[in-house]
Amino acid sequence: MKAWKKVLVGTLVALVLVAVLVPATLGAQGEGCGWIVARGSGEAILDGDGTVTIHGRGVGVVWVTGAEQLRAWGLGHRVDLPDGTVRFDGWWGTIRASGDEMHIRMVGSIISFYARGCGSVFLRGSGWYRTGQGSGVWSSEGETIELN
Repeated sequence: MKAWKKVLVGTLVALVLVAVLVPATLGAQGEGCGWIVARGSGEAILDGDGTVTIHGRGVGVVWVTGAEQLRAWGLGHRVDLPDGTVRFDGWWGTIRASGDEMHIRMVGSIISFYARGCGSVFLRGSGWYRTGQGSGVWSSEGETIELN
């Protein structure tokens, strides 16, 4: 029984260290590192490094620029533009983009996404968002939120 307790205590110590060191590592990369989940209608613009998962509901347009990896599952119209931007019209499914210095713009009546990395998100319209530091609502004037 004593060996089992030692393993349990060791595991708990390791989990606490991970919980303390991982956020410190993200913060060391610079301000604006973390995650955001959002849903609403209007416009969302993401700029930065990391991974973004978009859940399309067939209403709206998504532009992805600068993604090193881009995968999309579902139905809709995908257009590869001459400048390297990929446009998704009326996409019903999932779009996943990852890379450095990405620019992603979403416009529509049902915008739903999760982003993790370093950068900022501009939200304009109506909806809600949550980050590692709290939550809020979209406004008609628009607001820029640093990932945290």
